[in-house]
Amino acid sequence: MSFTPSRRALLSGAAAGMLGLAACQPSAPLGSGSGGEGVGEHPSLAYLPSTQPANWSAVIGAVNEKMKADIGTTLDAQFLNWSQYAQQVLLKFTAAETFDSALNARWMNMVQLVSSNSLADLTDEIGKHENLSKALAPELIEANKWSGRLWGIPQVNGAARIHHFGYRDDLAAGELTDFDSFLKYLSDVKQKNPDITPFELHNNVGLNQAITFSPLTWEDPQPVSQAFSGGSIGVAINPDDPTDIRPVYESEHIIEGIRVLRDLYEKGLVNKDALTLDSATANSQFAAGRFAAHGVITDGLGSQSLKTLQAAVPGASLANLLPYRDGLAAKPFQTFQSDNFAVINPAGDVDRALQIQDWLSIQENHDMLAYGIEGTDWTASGEDKYEALSDYVFPGFALLWRIDLERMPSTISASEEEIFAWSKKFENFTLDPLATFYPDVTPVKKEDAELTNVATEHLKPLCSGAVDVDAGLDALRRAAEAAGIEKVMEEMRTQISAHLAEQG
Repeated sequence: MSFTPSRRALLSGAAAGMLGLAACQPSAPLGSGSGGEGVGEHPSLAYLPSTQPANWSAVIGAVNEKMKADIGTTLDAQFLNWSQYAQQVLLKFTAAETFDSALNARWMNMVQLVSSNSLADLTDEIGKHENLSKALAPELIEANKWSGRLWGIPQVNGAARIHHFGYRDDLAAGELTDFDSFLKYLSDVKQKNPDITPFELHNNVGLNQAITFSPLTWEDPQPVSQAFSGGSIGVAINPDDPTDIRPVYESEHIIEGIRVLRDLYEKGLVNKDALTLDSATANSQFAAGRFAAHGVITDGLGSQSLKTLQAAVPGASLANLLPYRDGLAAKPFQTFQSDNFAVINPAGDVDRALQIQDWLSIQENHDMLAYGIEGTDWTASGEDKYEALSDYVFPGFALLWRIDLERMPSTISASEEEIFAWSKKFENFTLDPLATFYPDVTPVKKEDAELTNVATEHLKPLCSGAVDVDAGLDALRRAAEAAGIEKVMEEMRTQISAHLAEQG
């Protein structure tokens, strides 16, 4: 058994809240950086993560000019730093501030917002909007309902999101096809290129790395685990009997992956500052040529750094490798639950927010906000690719990702393009036995919060290779037991049993 967090994460940048949330900081003033002042008296305010994109004023100006002409409204996107985002947005929703939408997710605080009735119920709304409804696959909608209700618009550019490896192909002696060849690649990089760290880890490191580095996962992909909240200690699921659960730190898949990571750490094949290195800095260092490989997701964006990398290292090339012996024929388990959701504030203008989501579900409109002004920020490359002409980068996963509308960067490697195309088809995956299950944290809210702290203190160091495996697992187990893991597991069993009975 193994633990694969449901989405999202993530995106390496989007995982900032996975194992702990940052302290609250003052938010940006309303209207700052919108570029849309004067277009509409009350633009639709959306809170998004990351920093304001380059050329934002010109792009949002063009977007709002067309949006105003088409549907009579405009957009004001406010960007909050990832380190502050989760807590700030939580406070804005619970305080019933007047804004329309934001990014949220289970790995942030969406469970809490649903429990406190702070999100608009969209179950009966999607079908009223033709373009939006057409852009969202029925399987996607059903998989992302919580107890039959839809609390946000799933933001995905593929059916599945599989954590795997991206690596410098120009540093490889040949094609990497299996686990042993990948580990040998890391060792060869260290021997032949001592100024390059073979594998990049950062402070969002978690069980995803333990899973992809586990030899058991390569032989036998397992179902997605379950946790009451994204940052807490999850439980590994027996696919033959989903009520047969155990803490993830007792999963053979996880333990073996942690042992491999510890070995890599001791051999100097991963960086030793993972717990203090933020994801943005780590990714910029990869693009500067300081790392040979890192973790990526099946979102088609692993090759996005190639242009910058080649400027730093002429002749550099990239490739991707799935962590499965059978490669594209593996049919790994997936819940099809989205990492990220565009959620709507019931204290804002729900109809307007949905109208904008519908407008963004048209290719021309989607492309303008996603990639910028055509001819200035990007140009089409074939039917489904784009070439970036500027530094404009919009966090599309927070607002407008649609499977059939997303273009791939023209820099995408052949292996990543093949994997990305594979990830878009629901039939390439095995439906997880708990695909439509969303646990209710309310009965164990206190214990879950304490287990989140335990995960931050004990699990992250284990997954970065920074501590002795046996001693670290013992400390993790003791802390989890003291925090109430047994009560949490019993509640999880109860809820899983009820869900399975309801499903028939």
